[in-house]
Amino acid sequence: MSISDFWKNIWAPKSITGIDINGKYINIVNILNLGKTIKLKQIASEEIKKIDRLSDQLSSIFQRHRINHEMVVSCISSSCCFIRELSLPFDNIKKIQKVVKYQLEPYVPAPIEELIVDFLSLNGGTSPLLVAGVPKDILTQHISLFSEIGFEPQIISIDIVALIFLYLYTNSIASQKIEGPVAIIYFSSEHTSVMIINNNDIDFIRVLPGRIHDTQDIIDTFKFYKLKKSEFQIKKVLLTGYLSNQEELKSKLEKELNIEVSEWRPFDTISSEKNITIDKQTRLSVALGLAIYPLYYGKKLLNLRKEEFSYKKEGINTKQILTVGVYVLLILALIGVDLHYRVSTQKQLYNSLRKKIQLVFRRTFPEVRTIIKGKELFQMKQKMSEEMSKYQWINDITNKPYCLDVLKNLSMSIPSSLNIKVENLLIDGNKVEFEGYAPSFEAVDELEKALKRNHMFKTIKLVGAK
Repeated sequence: MSISDFWKNIWAPKSITGIDINGKYINIVNILNLGKTIKLKQIASEEIKKIDRLSDQLSSIFQRHRINHEMVVSCISSSCCFIRELSLPFDNIKKIQKVVKYQLEPYVPAPIEELIVDFLSLNGGTSPLLVAGVPKDILTQHISLFSEIGFEPQIISIDIVALIFLYLYTNSIASQKIEGPVAIIYFSSEHTSVMIINNNDIDFIRVLPGRIHDTQDIIDTFKFYKLKKSEFQIKKVLLTGYLSNQEELKSKLEKELNIEVSEWRPFDTISSEKNITIDKQTRLSVALGLAIYPLYYGKKLLNLRKEEFSYKKEGINTKQILTVGVYVLLILALIGVDLHYRVSTQKQLYNSLRKKIQLVFRRTFPEVRTIIKGKELFQMKQKMSEEMSKYQWINDITNKPYCLDVLKNLSMSIPSSLNIKVENLLIDGNKVEFEGYAPSFEAVDELEKALKRNHMFKTIKLVGAK
């Protein structure tokens, strides 16, 4: 997880409730967001008793099951939407959001001003797009249903989109991931939809209006996909929704399609303490997809709460602020502990080195009685400099010619025939001075020439002669 996803996860609500209200049932799934994983908290499924008392029944379910509504995600049935696949010549999301509504206009039999339009990427990028338009009066009725019980859904999507995201999520965490195209057939009381997902991409969607009692329309849909995507072979077919005579349906589809067909069991991959039957798993699949929907960071979400239907937050979420505060305090505490550990370790190392320096100091200079704490190294360097200065003459001798070498070279340079007598000799650094007697000025000249021939003496200078 990236840093941005980490902070998104912190701000994300810890409790999310997905609500799927269709023509026959109210289905509710509540999950806990635990960061990297989720846990199933509550489920509820009730047949709608009276359509005109729907809000009362919904409120009763929340009260009886004590379902949290910190964040609510609901959906509109695909049968109430205009769903089209569109391709645009650009990929900029902000630009698409500005023009997509008017790009859909030629393909819908209703005034575009009366629709709320949003889109979803089909194939990993941003084009082609799955574009959905929903009449505003349907959204108004949908939101007012929740307003009557005291809260509103923050996100409103479409049932088939919730199923797509549910498959992407469950397949990503499954121990054995399905590779290649997988078909999901959703049986609703209002429509039957076929979705084909190829790995992480949405390959194909078809919404068949009304409840299908014959498999021929489904088989024709698969044939149409085969014509469109002849290079792909569907690996598996998953059935979900309101299934009746599922064994007969499975056998028919397997025989006609020659593909493995099974009921979809998405709850098997979710951590839960509940034992959920296959019938409930297929019925509650849309509600589970809606609950997971806000946590999926990989794709752009299709959210119909736009324009005048945008969700207006009712103040600060105290729980989120407290959660962030706890995380910040925890991070600061960890930084403080790490800093304290580093300082403590460095202090121990420093004290250990100081004791070793003191020990070496006392052994080397036992005459020093007082060692200043914290200045041991400086004091020892100072004492070493003092001691070394006492023996500087040794260094001077090693770097300069010995006196005997000078006398030897001087003696060898003076010819014995000149009868020269040296009385005083002074060696001062690199300078040699001597005084003596010579029998004649000619002998002095000969001495100067002889000394110049000796390479030990660079410059020969006669100071005086008398």
